[in-house]
Parts: sequence; structure tokens; C-alpha cells
Amino acid sequence: MSSFLPVLALSAALRLLAGPAPLAAAPPTPPAPAVLSGHLAHAPAGDSVRLSYGRVKVKAPLGPAGDFRLAVPGLQAGTPAEFFYASQRTAVYLSPGDQVRLTLDFPRFDETLRYTGRGADVNNYLAQSLWKFEYGPPGAVPRPEFAPTTTPAQMRRMADAFRAERKTFLAAYTKTHPLPADFRRNAALDMDLQ
Repeated sequence: MSSFLPVLALSAALRLLAGPAPLAAAPPTPPAPAVLSGHLAHAPAGDSVRLSYGRVKVKAPLGPAGDFRLAVPGLQAGTPAEFFYASQRTAVYLSPGDQVRLTLDFPRFDETLRYTGRGADVNNYLAQSLWKFEYGPPGAVPRPEFAPTTTPAQMRRMADAFRAERKTFLAAYTKTHPLPADFRRNAALDMDLQ
């Protein structure tokens, strides 16, 4: 028994030197909700703005002056979503804690769509890319248009050239606006799959 006491005393001394026992980890705090707010100039009255991502749908009334505010809880990471009003829609990308403000002139929805606030860079890229490559007037970027006489080799060349232009636009935009790495990877993958 006498040989046990020095070991016990040494063990107690070491625990005192090591400091207090660690406390149980606090439960993780939920991520802050994203907020998408904005102003739709000249929008038709009487509808709600809606946002859809995964199986979640959020809506809010559009005020008489054309203003709205959507709180988007439960996002765990950057999430692609769709914003809807009346007959128009656009892609958005929201991350926990974003405070994005959208403004546009409704009759020129895609052409005038702009974002400010935390999370604006990704959404401005989406808006500019959609306008440049999908909805805007034809320009320097040839959109693939296939006719019954288009050969498979011609289709491939047109699709490859269009994809290269989109990737060039993403790379140039990324040089001047920080975009999250996961967003850039997903955008490039989407381009490859189209």
C-alpha cells in the first residue's frame, strides 16, 4: 500500500499541472439565415416573390413600392436557387449569412438585374452570364443553333466553341471578383455537361 501512495500523489499533481478538465463541447450554433431583399421597378402588382431551392419554397409579398424581403433559413453551405416573380425567373446562389439586395426594371428583367451586398459577386456573375450567353441579344458569342442539315461534327465544334467562351468569361470574372471555389467548380462542371 505504501508504494501506491506516491503514484497516486504523482497522478494528482500531474492533473493539477495539466489544468482543468475540458468542458463538453457546446452544441454548434446554427448558421445565420441568408436574406434576399430587393426592389422590382415597374413590376406588375398582386404577386408574391418566391424562392425555391431543393424542396424548400419561401415567399414574401411584393410591397406597393416594389420592395420585398425574403429570409432564407437552414442553408448549410452555398446553395443554388431560383427566384420567381410573375412570369420571370432567374438563378441565384445563396450562402449562410448572405445579405443580398437585388434590383431590376421588370420590363427589362434580365438586362437590368443587379446585386449588391454580401453574396453579390456570385449573383452578378450568374446574371451577367445568363444575359450574355442565354437571354441577351446575339453578339460576339455565337449561340449554338442547330439546323436539320447540321452535321454531328459541326454541332460538336459549335458546342465546344460556346463552352470555351463561357469558361473564358468565368475565368475573367473570377480575376476581378472573388467567387467561392465550390461555386467555380460547379459552374465549370455545368458548362461541361451542357
